[in-house]
Amino acid sequence: MKMTKKLLLAAAVMMVASFGFMGCGPDDDDPYGIVNGSNNDYYVGESVDVGYTNTSTETQRGYDTTTFKHAGGLVKVTFKDFATVAVNSELKAPGVMGLMWNLEETKASDSNPVDFYIAGVRCKSDGTVQGYVSKYEHVTNTQAYNFGAPVDLTEGDGTNGSTQGTKETEIVPFDGTTKLSADANGDASVWIYVAPNASTAADSKDFDGTFTVKVLKAEPEIEEVEYTTDGGSKVKQYEVKASSINASDVLFEGKTNDTKEGGVSRSDIQKKLGVYANVYQGGNLRGTWTFNNTFYAAEVIEDAE
Repeated sequence: MKMTKKLLLAAAVMMVASFGFMGCGPDDDDPYGIVNGSNNDYYVGESVDVGYTNTSTETQRGYDTTTFKHAGGLVKVTFKDFATVAVNSELKAPGVMGLMWNLEETKASDSNPVDFYIAGVRCKSDGTVQGYVSKYEHVTNTQAYNFGAPVDLTEGDGTNGSTQGTKETEIVPFDGTTKLSADANGDASVWIYVAPNASTAADSKDFDGTFTVKVLKAEPEIEEVEYTTDGGSKVKQYEVKASSINASDVLFEGKTNDTKEGGVSRSDIQKKLGVYANVYQGGNLRGTWTFNNTFYAAEVIEDAE
């Protein structure tokens, strides 16, 4: 089975911009006020300058979701004052910042367990990037430690082996040797890219159910690619333009492992995105999220005249 692809380079056919698609909703879970902002721009805490201080003895977490549904996006995650701040001998910032996707429209509860993916990053005191990409299933309490999933993963299959209750499947952890450096403002950023993958089967729906995930230390260009399967259908996919980044800019890349037989339609994977942070006990976390792009918007609001 072969696939051909056609690059669509005209500006008129580039991705849907994310402007105006972000906002707080009833499905957010942020009792501590860790995440604030609107539209494309979010920040940790009361303000960008102040951040959020966790005065408790436990890790606190929160997230805000998109107002409308999407199936992927590109978000810039920035750690503030990276050049001067070091929390201790281990960490640059006392917490994790990241992107959630495939979120349900309602809050998790005992009667309404939810599934989602998350890509989170943090920095060691020497600037080395650490992080993870995981899928969580049957979550009933998003404030629980590790979202309520057992911490110990089963060796060999990347899951925690839970057959009932909340389960974590670790896609790939990353704990490399790549270090971030501060920009002219003294901050340091990574870009998290998530997008669904086109199906290769002739009799399949448009997408195969998996997502490509990349964590980059440089801003990439996104190109719209048109795939034609042997079945004759055409599927548009948003991809990182290879020539726009260097190999050394890639901190992590991988693909989720949940291929669906017969594929999935666009509406099946159009769910909420969310910006996420956790703050370790006693720490002050400062940072921002900026959505450069979102992909496959399910709804567009037009202003009445």
